[in-house]
Amino acid sequence: MMFLPDETRLSLAVEADQVLTLYRSINPVQVSLPGVPGQKAGAFVCVFFEGDAARIAVVLELHEAGRLYFYFDDDGPVPAARVASLLDEALYFVEAMGYLMVDLEWDHLEENERDALWRNLPLKQGMPAPVKNGDISSGDGASDPVQVSGPGGSFADKEMEARRQRVIANLGRLFAAY
Repeated sequence: MMFLPDETRLSLAVEADQVLTLYRSINPVQVSLPGVPGQKAGAFVCVFFEGDAARIAVVLELHEAGRLYFYFDDDGPVPAARVASLLDEALYFVEAMGYLMVDLEWDHLEENERDALWRNLPLKQGMPAPVKNGDISSGDGASDPVQVSGPGGSFADKEMEARRQRVIANLGRLFAAY
């Protein structure tokens, strides 16, 4: 199985209740993609329903370019029974790029938590255009940049940062044991 790029897709038009599993990288990795300047990017692995079958997307979050870069498995939608093996291959694909992935434990979140997290991630809406320093000001003549947050506030960012710190601490303990 291979993961093939879909350069035309800018977002993942699915609802939170269609998502089965979601992983996110805890580290940025320098990537070089066709038509995009080399830059650091985050990654997601998302398993979601497409009709009665499941689909897996590997998504790179290109901050400097202000866009998402999608890879889909070449098998297309598959029966739920094949998801576990395809998920392993998707994780191997992103880990081979150098990403450390963490399971967001989607199935353990309450419905309202899943909805809030999905709203705050860039997967559904796509990424906003990058804002250069000086493009936004407070309007009072001050030179301090204005803080801009995504839709729905920063709850997901705080939760994600707390989870990242736990994973990093656990990895540190694991490596220290050897």
